[in-house]
Amino acid sequence: MAITNADSLPGVNVDIADRKLTVQPIAPGPKLTILGTTTSLALDELVAVNITSVPVGIRLLRHTSGAPSELSLAVAEAVAAGAQNIEVMKLATLSGELGGATYSANDRFDDLEAAYDLLLETDVDVIVPVNAHLDATGLSGTSPEGDTRASIGFGRQLADFCYQATKRGNSAHGVIGVRSIMTTAKDEAWTGAPTSRTGEMFDDPTISHLKEWKAHLRSEDGTDVTHSSETFLDGYLAGSEEASYGTISPSYTFWARDSDGTTATDRNGVNVDGGGYISVTAMAVKATNDESQNLANVLGSPTQSRYNALSAGAVGYAALITRLDPHESTTNKTIPGYSPARRMSPSLAEEILQARMVTMMDRSGSFVISSGCTGAHNGSIYTRSDYVRLTTRRIVNAAVDIVRFQGDKFIGLPITDPNLNALESAISTALDKMRPTGALRSYTLSVSASPDDQVLGQATVEMTLVVGQELRTINTFVQLSKGEAIA
Repeated sequence: MAITNADSLPGVNVDIADRKLTVQPIAPGPKLTILGTTTSLALDELVAVNITSVPVGIRLLRHTSGAPSELSLAVAEAVAAGAQNIEVMKLATLSGELGGATYSANDRFDDLEAAYDLLLETDVDVIVPVNAHLDATGLSGTSPEGDTRASIGFGRQLADFCYQATKRGNSAHGVIGVRSIMTTAKDEAWTGAPTSRTGEMFDDPTISHLKEWKAHLRSEDGTDVTHSSETFLDGYLAGSEEASYGTISPSYTFWARDSDGTTATDRNGVNVDGGGYISVTAMAVKATNDESQNLANVLGSPTQSRYNALSAGAVGYAALITRLDPHESTTNKTIPGYSPARRMSPSLAEEILQARMVTMMDRSGSFVISSGCTGAHNGSIYTRSDYVRLTTRRIVNAAVDIVRFQGDKFIGLPITDPNLNALESAISTALDKMRPTGALRSYTLSVSASPDDQVLGQATVEMTLVVGQELRTINTFVQLSKGEAIA
């Protein structure tokens, strides 16, 4: 006979749990996607790969010779600037920018075109095409998809991708740099310009170089720079020119395109400004990290003081964006891992800002971002896009992402008043959480479905947002007063 009674003596049973003191990893936050080249065979071309271990990732991204590649340098720069969620995509198994003329601007343009097509099917938050510069030279001919490379350029190409990705369901923002100051000096043979690759990457610019660079970036005449040689920037810079009250220059070329190549318009018939989906960096900075030192050794840089490679700041700025909440401005923020290659005066930084480019300057003893602008057209306070500030773009993107996230829960449900009311309530509850932070001051919201909408299985969400604005200027008025009479 088998006894199945399981009675036990009276007492206290103890179960001691483990692994409750485990330190949780920091939430990765928005993802930084970096596009570039390397001869390393550890990565397949045009396949996005997440960096889970920084030391291993940088090692695998180096060239097969062990020398730094543009991808390994970019990841090191991003990590130094604080990026925690990094994805890379190898465009081609080539040495790229660091190998001289082995990778043409036309080839990079075509490879980026293919990469952007693939990335439209994935989630992209902030994206940087390494060494694809707004002021690139050497673009010519027609791409495989039929784009005239020289008229589109790397900047508009990136803006089109970010607009199309945002429209299709994933809010994306692009960051693109100009050529670094000494690269531009070497390419255009300025007075005192470096003549070697080592000098181009590590030489300290002079004050005269800064002034020439400013003229180059604004497409103005300088001592060595003439306006006629800078026409490749004109289509972008026209966005800083007001043709007449309320009208931007007709030469502005950064209107976004839909996937079919036609100019995108909103439902009011207004052209969509692709410039609002990108930030352009023009920083005279040096990147301080181990990979930069490795590059100095490979290129034979002779002194310790030259171990910091010059950068225009695109990767570090993109990394900074991923660390900030949408309502937090990049204005007045520092970027870890960057030091000034040459101190820039406020007046010089302001002239670069007027070209809608982000730079760094000294302010109250700190080396900080001058202003968090986007590339959207801004001819005057009367003629400008609604999205000239990065915070505005990111706050609106956050609100749109809320609608997408909440709306997905209702897909497939019947179109009924209770369900539409529930959808409106869910969106409203999420938007309300943006108000205490200052991201939203107020909003109006409605969800509806006309009889025709119902037949088509559609509902319409209408939002009007009053977004928070960053403090950029403090106006101070001082006057004197007479003293009291003396008896």
